[in-house]
Amino acid sequence: MDVRYWSTLPMDEWTPGADKPLSMSVTTRSGGDAEVRLVRAAVAVSYRTASGADVASDGSPAEQADGQGYAVAAPQSWSGTFVLGAAPAEAARLRAIVTLVFTETTAGSGGATAQQTATDTLSIDLAPAG
Repeated sequence: MDVRYWSTLPMDEWTPGADKPLSMSVTTRSGGDAEVRLVRAAVAVSYRTASGADVASDGSPAEQADGQGYAVAAPQSWSGTFVLGAAPAEAARLRAIVTLVFTETTAGSGGATAQQTATDTLSIDLAPAG
């Protein structure tokens, strides 16, 4: 699996008060004739102060899902953007937990389907406001 992250907002503008767009592209390599599909992509966010203390936030996870899934075996891929909203003013670091859920269906005899979940954690220092 290959996941690439980027943002259209420069990182020095990722302040607590800003909406922060986080984009990603997902591609996999399937073994043989199997079909790999991304059925769910979610981003949950938490915050910490400069001293490392957790910051209470009422944000809920952002999610993009499709029961049929999106074909992601190369050369196909899925791309999506999650807008991470404003953080509490005392937040100095953002932690984004990315969860991706895939299904893989084998061709031929019975077309067995397996599901696998992958997670990734991004830790991003926020720029001071102002």
